[in-house]
Amino acid sequence: METRAAKKRRLMEEGKKRNIGGGRDRLSDLPDDIAHRILSFLPTTSVARTTVLSQRWRYLWACFPILYFSQVSDPWMTDSMLTEDIIAVLSCRHENSNIKFFGFKGYLKAQWLHDWILWLVKHKVEELVLHILSGIGMLDFPRPLLQCDSLRSFTLKGKSPFLQFSSSYVKATSGLRNLHTLSLTDVEFPDDDLFSDSSFPFLEKLTIDDCVGIIHLKICCPKLKDLQLYRIRTMNSLDISGVSLETLKINNCFKDMRFNESCLNIFAPNLQSFCWVGSNFAVKGLIQSFPISGQLK
Repeated sequence: METRAAKKRRLMEEGKKRNIGGGRDRLSDLPDDIAHRILSFLPTTSVARTTVLSQRWRYLWACFPILYFSQVSDPWMTDSMLTEDIIAVLSCRHENSNIKFFGFKGYLKAQWLHDWILWLVKHKVEELVLHILSGIGMLDFPRPLLQCDSLRSFTLKGKSPFLQFSSSYVKATSGLRNLHTLSLTDVEFPDDDLFSDSSFPFLEKLTIDDCVGIIHLKICCPKLKDLQLYRIRTMNSLDISGVSLETLKINNCFKDMRFNESCLNIFAPNLQSFCWVGSNFAVKGLIQSFPISGQLK
């Protein structure tokens, strides 16, 4: 009769033989979503290097849902090398492998972005983050991006006046209909009435930080819950209409005292938190339906 200790040793030996003989390991046997979760803690370049391990790992990389590229972390890489690598990665993805997150930080040309967008739309990108350090002029919303129903979050950070944000396509079409979060930092855009219900009907969170070219800002998005405005010093007029707005932060705005007719108009019947810091008070101001429970700081 086999003892308990002998049975344990036998099972361990059999398991060891199966792993060695089959050339498999427990990590490779994990489901795709769990393996992707583990790989998400690694830099994108490190994840790409796992392709040399086996055919299984090549497949995991070809459908990896989180992609982030940075010239800062890879300073040796030239501009052409980086954009060629990004196109190669996107073009070699599996047909039905969606992209949850795509991020880029570095030098960027407008044509590169338009090339990437075609692939990002094809693979139904959900979150897009662009941190542009230099090298671009006018940046308009690429038309294919307006047809991307999967996009939920868009973050654009640049260095004005090098980066300009034009919204002509957004205003001329039905806009980014499924976008929930939009963040614009250090960009210049001449269109003050971009944020309307027709352009962003489902936008819930909007952040505008240190942007230039804004004088009269009008925001009217029916689903907007969180609005944060920082360092918009040239702004002379602010008109906010949001029946769903719950949080409003205005920090260091209305700072350009050349304007003598500054105006503030807020309609937010469901506002729960109102933070006003370091901003000059407008000459004309109207806050309608302001709830008693709101917090003024």
